[in-house]
Amino acid sequence: MVTSTEGVTRLRMSAPLAVLTDGEEHTRLRKQVQPGFSKGAMNIWQGMTEKLAVELVSDLLANPGCDVVQQLAIPMPIRLIAQYLEYPNAMSATSGDGRKTPWASWN
Repeated sequence: MVTSTEGVTRLRMSAPLAVLTDGEEHTRLRKQVQPGFSKGAMNIWQGMTEKLAVELVSDLLANPGCDVVQQLAIPMPIRLIAQYLEYPNAMSATSGDGRKTPWASWN
């Protein structure tokens, strides 16, 4: 479990990352992901991002002293990626029958 009190560990990546490369390799990788960061793509993501941010920050404010990493930093990107991939109930921490979704809580 990653917590804000313990810090975040570095992961070893088996594939090249644009942020860790230079020159032609960086340019090649950047061109592959660039469409996902266009103004149009950002406009699509804005609504779902704001909705999820309001939900998660409201939960934080309702639970003083909670762990921000566990309650916000981990679930926010996971749930946004799940939404983008059209995973069922991606914007909800619970499934249609009320059970917690397996990816919504990483405790």
